[in-house]
Amino acid sequence: MFDTLVEIASWPVQLVWAQVAVSPSSRYFWPYIVGGAMIACFAWRFGRATFYTEAKKPAYWLGASARVDYAHVVLNPIIKILLFTGLITAAGALGQNAIGAAPPKPHAWAYAAALTLALFVADDFMRFFTHWLMHKVPIFWSFHRVHHAAESMTFATADRSHFAEMAFVTLPLVMTYAVVNAAFIVFTGIETQPFAVAGANIFLVAFNVVGGAFRHAPMWVSFGPMLERWLISPAMHHVHHSARPIHFDKNMGGTLAIWDRLFGTHYIPAGAHELSRGVGLGSDGKALKSVAGALLEPFGHAVRTLMPHRNTSNPNAGRPS
Repeated sequence: MFDTLVEIASWPVQLVWAQVAVSPSSRYFWPYIVGGAMIACFAWRFGRATFYTEAKKPAYWLGASARVDYAHVVLNPIIKILLFTGLITAAGALGQNAIGAAPPKPHAWAYAAALTLALFVADDFMRFFTHWLMHKVPIFWSFHRVHHAAESMTFATADRSHFAEMAFVTLPLVMTYAVVNAAFIVFTGIETQPFAVAGANIFLVAFNVVGGAFRHAPMWVSFGPMLERWLISPAMHHVHHSARPIHFDKNMGGTLAIWDRLFGTHYIPAGAHELSRGVGLGSDGKALKSVAGALLEPFGHAVRTLMPHRNTSNPNAGRPS
């Protein structure tokens, strides 16, 4: 009995540790932390990285916003297992049925490389598009607000997402993988596997190694304006969280910046001074400062967006101006 209780109590710790030690699909995977730190040091050497002064204070890491971040780090993996196991299993089945069980053909490495690139580009676009919808469609914004309510960047902010949003993001990605895999087989007749590291697309792994883990770090890390025309830097994502109206709905891409350029949401910041007003939602995020509020309040907000007397033409109407 005691062993069972210990196992149950340690489950959240095991889930978090798995993200750090063995999961390339997690932003906390240790090579991403090491790689991001090296890039940050390189950027600092050339004046393109700044550690936020506020992050030197214990209150930054122990405040209400940070505590909500930490709660999501523990709760979200559990919620994924309890609520999304069937969806994830279905995703695996769809992918397996599409690509077949045959191992890659020795001479088909070029096809594998093409499939790897196609899956990466399709995945990156779908992540951008679902993110764009979460900002533009009021009922989706109700749940995405949880992520934007963070008033500090703590690394753990990356996991600060409402479970309803996770469901909305997962289903389009599942469909995207299935369609790309099926289309590849139909048009090439080749059964192959994409290049991956423990199931994670090798292009996404490469991007995470050079800065993906620092998208929500307590420091400004810029790639410089030339690279930021093509790649989303941590600094560009910090602008996405900015409390300044000029930054609202900017830089919604995950890895590639080309989608933001096509949709007119691309913004290259001049420097860390652009975050003079900090990050977060101001008064609109007040109800999301507790764990219970972050989990429950979005449902009420979503219902209110459906009421006919509400003006929902601007999902960001409640953000600070």
